[in-house]
Amino acid sequence: MGNEMIFVVRSSSDPLALSAVVRRVFREIDQEVPVSEIRTMDEVISHWVATRRFVMILVGLFAAAAVLLSVVGMYGIISFTVNS
Repeated sequence: MGNEMIFVVRSSSDPLALSAVVRRVFREIDQEVPVSEIRTMDEVISHWVATRRFVMILVGLFAAAAVLLSVVGMYGIISFTVNS
């Protein structure tokens, strides 16, 4: 985890088509350097946002449940007050 290096390569063509070229260039520089997790920037951003999106959906569901419970509670209080 601590010995990790990230490189970003910009391309106007298909980014995954460059993976073989990137691996070859790194192998020419140093054969012992492993090249793993070649991903597009869209995949990186999607993965980064996925956790936050899940948390926000969860917070939204809890907020909706809280509003529903408060509406039902207020209805019960008003109904009890009117019938008394």
